[in-house]
Amino acid sequence: MRCNHSATAPAFLVTWNTLDSHSLSKSAKKKLSCFNLIRRHKGRELVSWHTFLDTAETALLGFFNLLNISPTDHEKERHRSQVRGFRVFGVTLITSMLSLVSAAQTGDPIAAIQQRLNSQINVTRITADRSDIVTPGDVVVIHRPGLVMYAVFSPMPPSNSYKNGKIGQGWGGFGKDLAIGMATPGAGTAADYPHRMFVPEEKCWVTGIQVQKDGVLFQLYSDPYGDTRFYANLKVPFPDKKVVPPVDVALQTVADVLTVLPADNQSGQGYQQAPPPPPAYAPPAPPAPSQYGDIAPPPPPTSMPTISIGQTKADVTSAFGEPVRKAILGPKEIYFFKDMKVTFINGKVSKVE
Repeated sequence: MRCNHSATAPAFLVTWNTLDSHSLSKSAKKKLSCFNLIRRHKGRELVSWHTFLDTAETALLGFFNLLNISPTDHEKERHRSQVRGFRVFGVTLITSMLSLVSAAQTGDPIAAIQQRLNSQINVTRITADRSDIVTPGDVVVIHRPGLVMYAVFSPMPPSNSYKNGKIGQGWGGFGKDLAIGMATPGAGTAADYPHRMFVPEEKCWVTGIQVQKDGVLFQLYSDPYGDTRFYANLKVPFPDKKVVPPVDVALQTVADVLTVLPADNQSGQGYQQAPPPPPAYAPPAPPAPSQYGDIAPPPPPTSMPTISIGQTKADVTSAFGEPVRKAILGPKEIYFFKDMKVTFINGKVSKVE
């Protein structure tokens, strides 16, 4: 049986020559020659040369393993493939290492902005009930209009956000007002708490700084206005909310809204720690020595004064003295004593805490 190989089958010819060089038996050569007959049937080509040669080479490799023959050309190609594989692996490894080094050098931009702001603005510490300052920090000047603060006895501060040259409340402020109303006892709303609108160049304290992925959130706190301090949150968004900017760009964005008052101007600005509140009532002075030594002093009262629902403000103040602080919320009025809080509605006691 004779096999005629055309010029379109170089891979098959190489494999055939390799087999001849190893002096295969006549029966093995005869079996290999049958591939050409299998490929054709009655003179009609059943499969293309490429498909046929792929099948043939797979079968020949099986013969190599069976006869323990090493095809030199195949081994050389496999060696070249291994070398190329190692080259690709090396390039990938080096690229990964360079990426890690670059990331380490770049660092976390949010952390970098946070560190710079912490170094530039000393945060003020306040009491847990937000009634006074424990450790004063830096005073900041507000440069844009529209900042709204609520009295510190509001359960939550209002939300403010800077946009297009001014400060507003927007949908975030609306949602926060709903949350304040839900946290207020009874049927109260955010409107029941005293508000104050701050104008440009007014000053306040910073009690917290939090750098987020889309901007910087400041927690602000005021000096007393009358008997009331105020507080609020102020968000200064980055120019592109989807990208954290470089540190210098972020600091410039913040400086457009607020800046630290120079240290030599912070004294004498009225930003001093508030004096302690007066006592709820002064204890009575001890009685003067009586010229009648044989007369015993009157016995002390047998019971402490009490408050009942429905009493008037005059009844309460006559029994306990003037309150430390008052808050007027429309028809609701709250008297803050040293050890209790009394709520009046329409001038009569409605709740005692």
